[in-house]
Amino acid sequence: MVDRYRVIIGNQAFEDIEQIHDFISQSSEQNAGLMVARLLDAIDDLSILPHRFRVSGRSKRHSVNIQSRVVSPYLIYYFVSDSDKLVTVTDIIHGARKQPTTFD
Repeated sequence: MVDRYRVIIGNQAFEDIEQIHDFISQSSEQNAGLMVARLLDAIDDLSILPHRFRVSGRSKRHSVNIQSRVVSPYLIYYFVSDSDKLVTVTDIIHGARKQPTTFD
């Protein structure tokens, strides 16, 4: 049986989702909703085997590895606390932007 992790969306990631929706909805409200649903489904999926995605950097504040999952064209950044069985989503960034290697 696979252990499930609890997944939380941090404030910055929540704001990122809102901004993504607002930007896409300027041209298509339907596509905005679909993209947000894809992102939220992928975030929810992190509750199972969250370590399966690549390490993308290091958090200065939490001293943990930051991992990323691609949901094209975005990258979802998160860290995992195995002791708490917790995944914290920190940022969601468009793949065309410069990607961070260190995080707050």
